[in-house]
Amino acid sequence: MEGVCCLLPAATGATKGLQEAIDAAQSGDTIRLCTGTWNLTSTVVIGKNLTLIGAGNDETVLDGGRAVRVLQVAAGVAVSLQDRKITQGYGDQGGGGISNEGTLTLLGVSVTDNTTGQYGSGGGIANLGTLTLQSGSSVSGNRAGGKGGGITNSNGIFLESGSRVTGNTASDGGGISNNHGYVDIDAGAIICSNLPLTAQCVGGVNGTGTCPAPSQECPD
Repeated sequence: MEGVCCLLPAATGATKGLQEAIDAAQSGDTIRLCTGTWNLTSTVVIGKNLTLIGAGNDETVLDGGRAVRVLQVAAGVAVSLQDRKITQGYGDQGGGGISNEGTLTLLGVSVTDNTTGQYGSGGGIANLGTLTLQSGSSVSGNRAGGKGGGITNSNGIFLESGSRVTGNTASDGGGISNNHGYVDIDAGAIICSNLPLTAQCVGGVNGTGTCPAPSQECPD
């Protein structure tokens, strides 16, 4: 399926069409999603090594309709998401946009406006595996009823220079809530304007960067 463009299906079949393309792919394949919005009615599950490339984070949109989590990455697989938006996902217990148990890399991906239930953690992403945000990726404007408005972490997170965690909200750890895991922040990563401002990251961070970074005010 290398290079195949997975065209946007009818609105009633958006989830089915995308899930069928993933299920039909061979491990290690690349699936290309064209410009359009996938209005999802159930969570898309990725259970094999795949690269999914969109047309841009304002062009290819995976939308949970404020009713379902957008993506679930299974344990033991390596997945790369590129050039798309993950939005309006809902995970009652956590991981409104993405729940990751594998090795997940985001490049040029926007995870925005996702939510959890009253006590759920990880409005944007719930990470139980290894998560890397590369340059151009952002986790912003997400909300959690519990901890980790942007991201909750129970294993390993790497925020590379040029990635952003901004404008997220939670009861604690508005940007990142680290639950006995490892959070490595490069100096060029931006973490700012997450609420509460006095607890933008909880549970400790490592690396050359800081939280908030470089200040509580977000640079352009």
